[in-house]
Amino acid sequence: MTIDELIRELGHEVGLPGLALDENSVCGITFDDIALTIESTPDRVRTVLYAPLGPALLAMDCRNLLLSALSANYFGQKTGGAVLALDEMKGDLVLWRDIVPEGYRTTSEFIRDMELFIETARTWQERIRTAARITEPATSPAPAAASRTPLPGQFA
Repeated sequence: MTIDELIRELGHEVGLPGLALDENSVCGITFDDIALTIESTPDRVRTVLYAPLGPALLAMDCRNLLLSALSANYFGQKTGGAVLALDEMKGDLVLWRDIVPEGYRTTSEFIRDMELFIETARTWQERIRTAARITEPATSPAPAAASRTPLPGQFA
């Protein structure tokens, strides 16, 4: 399957039949309080899924939160195979993973992975809130194409 096919089918599944990558190869979608972004290189060679989780650097217990995130990354054991990273510019903890569209035989496999990613994001978002003593949802929206911070050397 291609990333375009997977996103189209995801859109149908969640009631957004027009869901697609935009002219910048970016697609944003929000599930409850989790803002997801799917971003691909223009040639669709590499695609990533990511979600900002909240202000890790503002956490009252920042050190322990970041140590927990680092430990969770070990072989993806506590991240559902995704990776937790720090967006230095925003101070947000971000959950991300590569998407390999050709590895999906069915759309349901892709949707199952998306559900696991969202559940993992919720878990870590709650850990950030607890560490920061924040009770309201994170307010970081899905980044717009113009304001996104591309990975060095990966995305234009």
